[in-house]
Amino acid sequence: HAEPYGFTSVPHEGAEVIAAAPGGSRSHMVILCVADRRYRLQNLAAGEVAIHDDQGQVVHLTRDGMVLETPAGKSIALKCGPVGFTMTDAGVDFTGGYVRHNGVSIDDGHVHGGVTPGASDTAEPSN
Repeated sequence: HAEPYGFTSVPHEGAEVIAAAPGGSRSHMVILCVADRRYRLQNLAAGEVAIHDDQGQVVHLTRDGMVLETPAGKSIALKCGPVGFTMTDAGVDFTGGYVRHNGVSIDDGHVHGGVTPGASDTAEPSN
């Protein structure tokens, strides 16, 4: 079946199709659209767009921003060259680069000053 540029899918058996017979010849049917109501997302607001699959993985462009959803046991990864992160239900793993929070680096170069041996708290981190 024909697909829009940049999108591809392998529909499940039993998916619904809209087909046309150009020139009335049924010997070369063309699939115009494939849908599967068994996995269709519900309750999107007017103007919203989503990409989804049968496992509950969703990229949802909402009226408020973008939402990535995946069920437990699956991961969400974001990569930009050698730098990226992978998020699972167990936590977040960062690879390469650095991480900053409110302008303060929290990578392996993160240093605390004013540390007193023992059970005391540390001072604020330095840049």
